[in-house]
Amino acid sequence: GEVGPEHGGMFVPSVDMVQQQQPAQQPPPPGAMTPQDEGAKKRKRRTQREKLETMTVTTRWACPRDPSRKDRGPGPMTSCRLCGGRGCPLVVYACNNKAEEFCFVVERNENGSSKFMCKDCGDTFLGTQSRIIAHKLQIPGRGVAVCMVPPSNEARAILEPIDVVGHKDVSQRKRASGEGKGKITKEKQKMQKETDMAVARFFYECDIPFQRAEEAAFKRMMRAVGDYGAGYCPPDRERIADNRPKADTGGESAKGKLPDKPPGLLWACMETLRREKEACLGSAMRTGVTLVSDGARNAKAGVVAYAAATPKGSVFVSVTDAAASGQAAAPTPEFLAADAEAAVRKVGEQNVFMVVMDGPFPCAQALQILQGSLPRVMTMRSAAWGWDAVLQDIGKRFRTEVLAPVHAILLHVTNHPVIYGVLEGLKGGRHLLEPAEARLSVDVVPVRAFLSDKTVIKHLWSHPAVSLWLDERGAGRQAVRDRHTALGLEHVHNGDWWRLVEAFVTLVNTAVPLVGEHDLDAPNL
Repeated sequence: GEVGPEHGGMFVPSVDMVQQQQPAQQPPPPGAMTPQDEGAKKRKRRTQREKLETMTVTTRWACPRDPSRKDRGPGPMTSCRLCGGRGCPLVVYACNNKAEEFCFVVERNENGSSKFMCKDCGDTFLGTQSRIIAHKLQIPGRGVAVCMVPPSNEARAILEPIDVVGHKDVSQRKRASGEGKGKITKEKQKMQKETDMAVARFFYECDIPFQRAEEAAFKRMMRAVGDYGAGYCPPDRERIADNRPKADTGGESAKGKLPDKPPGLLWACMETLRREKEACLGSAMRTGVTLVSDGARNAKAGVVAYAAATPKGSVFVSVTDAAASGQAAAPTPEFLAADAEAAVRKVGEQNVFMVVMDGPFPCAQALQILQGSLPRVMTMRSAAWGWDAVLQDIGKRFRTEVLAPVHAILLHVTNHPVIYGVLEGLKGGRHLLEPAEARLSVDVVPVRAFLSDKTVIKHLWSHPAVSLWLDERGAGRQAVRDRHTALGLEHVHNGDWWRLVEAFVTLVNTAVPLVGEHDLDAPNL
């Protein structure tokens, strides 16, 4: 440095001294944002902006709610004064996943949940995609009301895989939190194998049909046991059969009044079913119900039963003993009409949309009488009788060459538990098992299912487990073996017969518009 008059007597550092005095570049302090963090933050803000993008759609569910309606769901007005029935505008957010495509995203919350509006029924609810799946697939017990409209095949194909992969109950997440954030350990895999074995043995040893594993009641039971956790002790048969209601003991002990006895499980289950029945019938106030009837009789007795088909399921309504009224042999149209009117009055005339009866001539006359006494209720004969009329014209040859063999094969399979059990275990046999469970007067349903499961049926007839069971010695086994061999040679392994079955199905499908499509794909109305 220099000190001189040219610098005013001040000390001026040299360039070398300035460079030596500059401090070396220090690393950023802890918590400081790096350029990489800034880029990630910008990308996150951009993603959040995309999630908050809105658009305006037109939907009938945005119309003002009719104040006279008391049921759940917004429900559109039949003639909106704002849009004239075309649909009011609604501002919604963009979808983030496939599940949200079935709903309108009305609100986005900071905690990750959103407010959705169903595109089919108009119900609004809070949650994430798991509640959309439960709502659309009509899965009860997940904190959201089920959709009033049955899910389409497209919705099932998209949402069911997401539900299997992504949904976990709260109790499952709690148990998984101690296992490395839900990772499946070797011990967990061993427990899963042992549990599956115990469930399978229960089905085998108690002779329970395998398709019962897909019932909602079975899944509900297993879910409840899993939520309880280790140490659950199931009730014995006396507790299950206990039909006592909740009762006051009326006594006192040294510590005070004795607690009331809990109700029996049978009584509690019946009360739950009664409440569910009331909820199903309550939905009739919005959509209306269809009353369906059927009868059964023998030489000495006969009954006529009614059930209500509602959006929430079928509900038993009434049953009448025809023998007590002297109608066991051949019920008269007047008796059937009076019985149907009594069932309508029980549900409420304003709640019944249609009455469906079986197809014999007395039922047709009864429907005409009922139309006169209840003019606002529609009536219809079962579509099965329409199919019988069609088959009488186009299926004379097929009755003996197609329908009779198909029914014989179905009876042969279902009457022998071993053969039926092997069929249940084969993949792709679901079409055949559905009509095999029900008593159907529609011949088209089992034949269509039979043709769909052609490969499965051929595999069943050559399955080693069936052959091993047929080769065992026993009373009556020779007759079953001969019957099995005859059906296989004449029909199952006969290509000409399968071509005849295919021709029958093609011909009947052409006649679909003559009858309608009420009973084609499922054994229900």
